[in-house]
Amino acid sequence: MKEKIQSIKLNGMLCIIFIAITYLVTLNIENGFFHPNWWWMSNNFALTVSGGIAVGFAAGLAYAIQEYKNCKSETEAKLFFAAGWLYSTFSHMDKNITEALENPQQPAIESLLKTYVSEGNQANEIIKQTEYITILRNELKTNIENFKIEECAKVQEILRQAYFYYDIALNETKIDDLRSNKINRTVLISDPKVKRTLEILRKEIEDELPRMESLAEMVDRQTRKKYHWEEYKKYSDSHCASVTKLNGFEEFLKGGGTL
Repeated sequence: MKEKIQSIKLNGMLCIIFIAITYLVTLNIENGFFHPNWWWMSNNFALTVSGGIAVGFAAGLAYAIQEYKNCKSETEAKLFFAAGWLYSTFSHMDKNITEALENPQQPAIESLLKTYVSEGNQANEIIKQTEYITILRNELKTNIENFKIEECAKVQEILRQAYFYYDIALNETKIDDLRSNKINRTVLISDPKVKRTLEILRKEIEDELPRMESLAEMVDRQTRKKYHWEEYKKYSDSHCASVTKLNGFEEFLKGGGTL
């Protein structure tokens, strides 16, 4: 977007300069305050050239403005997609952790968070790498800059903890079982280290969710509700895939499949 803005400024400045020159030449034709004595130059020729150049830069300015609008729209779409994806990822992590904690006697599933961690990192990276520069400073630009500075590192750290610390909790529980001669015991959600890890992660995730929602809502508001954030949020919240519960599994076995 920076190049688009620079193009607008350059074309705009040159357009103004040559419009001013054209105006001065027109005044000179009317009032005759300057009489060039060069055989190769006349007022009419200067008027034609300066006017033509001014029109050319005006056309360039119009094109640059349209290119800027297109780029701005594409960037806002990318930011909404990334913010919505990040919100959905954290929301689904939160729901699966809550579901696991509400069923403490269930086995602790190793893949509980890993898929979400991968998706969250991708969405977070898109936000970090997306350049959003506008001609006039607006609220969205300020919020994105603040999110990159204050939140992206927090998001990355939460995802890192979810990826490594949950595995560490499982493995340390297995080691504790071996020390206690509990061979081949299934690690449960209720095991202290597993439970405590999930409780901490849930709190961190729930603290961060409002900031992600605020960013997605801000992008939607900036684009005059083009992306319908509230509908997106409702759909995302109601279509959370459960890792700990596979609804329809019994029907799948009985029917030999679902297709």
